[in-house]
Amino acid sequence: MWFKLFKIPLSDKMITYGLAAQTLLGFPSNINSSLIGIVSGVVASSKILGLPNLNIPRGVSSLFSRLFLPLLQSAPPTTSYRSTLERNQRQRQATMGADNPLYAFQQQLQQLQQQQQIHQQPTIPPTPPSEENIQILENMGFPRSRAIEVLTRTNNNINEAASII
Repeated sequence: MWFKLFKIPLSDKMITYGLAAQTLLGFPSNINSSLIGIVSGVVASSKILGLPNLNIPRGVSSLFSRLFLPLLQSAPPTTSYRSTLERNQRQRQATMGADNPLYAFQQQLQQLQQQQQIHQQPTIPPTPPSEENIQILENMGFPRSRAIEVLTRTNNNINEAASII
């Protein structure tokens, strides 16, 4: 007994048969292989053919191990994942030539971005706040230093400055 579910003792064999039955009923295309698996499991675990007491000779076991284990085992990876990604990226870049419209578009976009960075106009310094606008904000009850700061930030726009303060 492996564990109990609703006071029903379950073993690993019962779980295996349950999974086989689920495969059988869940996927109609797997009916043949599911039935064969269930029948072979019943035959192997029963004493009908004497299979539970069957001992395979060591020579036969060794022969099958040498023949089939190399087919089932996989070799460790020869390269790292990062080097594989880098190689794939280089191959993609090599295959994307000037005749590829996407590659040509990307190149033009990069050139435009570089030109924009080179030809960016210098920023215009903000205009100093007028004394009249400073006086209006002071009359509203705001300190002079705060009025100058906000008017400088809003480029001497009294309406924006009043809404910020």
